[in-house]
Amino acid sequence: MKPFWKRWRTAAVLVGIAGILLFASPLSPRAAESSYACRPFSDETVALTRCEGTEEWVEVPSVWDGKTVVAVEEGCFEHHPEIFEIVLPDSVTSIGRRAFADCENLTEVAFPKTISTVGKEAFADCPSLSSIRFYGTPDEFLAISMDSETRDLLREKLLFYKENPLSPEEVSRMRKSSAAYQTASAASPEENREGQFQAMMLIAVAALILLVAADLILRRKSSRQDDGDRNNRDR
Repeated sequence: MKPFWKRWRTAAVLVGIAGILLFASPLSPRAAESSYACRPFSDETVALTRCEGTEEWVEVPSVWDGKTVVAVEEGCFEHHPEIFEIVLPDSVTSIGRRAFADCENLTEVAFPKTISTVGKEAFADCPSLSSIRFYGTPDEFLAISMDSETRDLLREKLLFYKENPLSPEEVSRMRKSSAAYQTASAASPEENREGQFQAMMLIAVAALILLVAADLILRRKSSRQDDGDRNNRDR
């Protein structure tokens, strides 16, 4: 029968390699910085056409690549379940069809009275959407061009505010009140790494306990077999 250390050394090496890989890899960031593909216009303005790598809390830029952002086009933020809140700047005048559709965790959207057009199904399939912050008057909201289904959807969740554009204080308040922000901020990178270390140590200890128990069982079984062989020889 092989010595105990030869039987468990392979498992110990594997546990060690797993620990090295865990601590050599960087911690996952809370969210990637948002980046955008855009379509330029002749008047030094752009429309955002696609969002790549979003944060949980998105503040759409008023300027991108040195040009003023005036539109969020069709499907720009579609299929982004990681987004919880979106704030649109007062430079934006148009929201395209299905621009924010199928963002299943989107809970709150803030947009200014400069919006003149909202495309069909712009907020379709957003079951968590509970608050639309419109920085204008009810009459200004009614003046926005949109289909009746979208208007009814927004009206159910609509809150009116006078400030326009959003003040830095309001942006900060929204960010800090965000469920996504609070959850992501609950643990620092050091706390996350400490938690990972504790989890790895628990796994390692559990693995060693199982190996020791298995070794004891094998030793007992081998001892019984040796005793049986000796008894057979004595007979």
